[in-house]
Amino acid sequence: MNYPMDFEYKNIEIASSAKTPHVILNKDTGEILIEGRSFPENAPEFYYQFTRWLAEYSLSPAPKTKVNLALLYLNSNSVSIIAGMMKLLDNMISMKTEVEITWSFEKEDEDMKDLGLYFQETFRSSVQIIEVAKFDF
Repeated sequence: MNYPMDFEYKNIEIASSAKTPHVILNKDTGEILIEGRSFPENAPEFYYQFTRWLAEYSLSPAPKTKVNLALLYLNSNSVSIIAGMMKLLDNMISMKTEVEITWSFEKEDEDMKDLGLYFQETFRSSVQIIEVAKFDF
């Protein structure tokens, strides 16, 4: 699957697939959502628009940025890209932007819980860990 490599800074919504998450990037409301599974064949290519959007957004973010991450599975490339994204979000604090991150995981998914706890311990941003019985997406 080829993803567009051109870029225009606008609100973005990418529908989920069997291997890629549902993504919402709303520069007006400061909403960032990534939910589902993330193991695209070429993660850097899939997340290209996302990382470009985030770089632009970080220059002039909304007063409050709400990030919701609800992932069933991440491959190692996706973990690396999302960790980089969270580091960029964490750095927004120095720009006097409130960043609120919610990391949801399914009950008994210790790997996703541990990854959320790692982010909670690593970053200055508020990272709320939420256990859900089962995702409904």
